[in-house]
Formats: sequence, structure tokens, C-alpha cells
Amino acid sequence: MKSVKERLATAIQQSEQMLELAREEEWDKVEEIQKQHSTLITDLASANFEENDIHDARKAIENIQKLDQQTEALAQIRKEQIVKEKQQQDKADKMKKAFGAFK
Repeated sequence: MKSVKERLATAIQQSEQMLELAREEEWDKVEEIQKQHSTLITDLASANFEENDIHDARKAIENIQKLDQQTEALAQIRKEQIVKEKQQQDKADKMKKAFGAFK
């Protein structure tokens, strides 16, 4: 099994990848990495940290949280865009239906 430091480095790398993919709107790829990331974060939550690693681990975790918050913010923006597009489509469908009744 990888050391805690290696797993933290992997988690940071995953967070960076997800943020980059979110910026590129590659949401399917973000989701794939998110599944692995979630498992790794859960694993890290129960990891035994060495006394001399705690400071570095805290910094790494803060970095991961920061990156993940940025990804979540982009996901929220995308969600709002999708909802707005859906509402516009529903409105357009209702208008078509209403105009179709006049034919």
C-alpha cells in the first residue's frame, strides 16, 4: 500500500485534474476521477499520520479542499446553466404547443 504522503500527492493530483477538466467542461471525465478521488479521500480520513507528517498533511489537505471547492463552484455554475437551458426549452415547447393549437 502507498504511504500517506504518496496518497496525499495522488489526491492533490486528482483534484488538479478535476479542476482542469471542469474548466474545459469535460464533466464525464471529472465524474470518473471523482469516483476514485472520493474513495481515496475516505481512505485518507482513516489513515494514521506520522507525527512528523502532520504539518505537511494539513497543508496538502487544505490544498485539496481549495481545489475541490473551485471544481464544485464550476460544477454549480454548469448546473445553473443546465437548469436555465431546460427552462428555456420548456418555455419554447409550450409556445410551440400553443401556436400549434391555432393551426
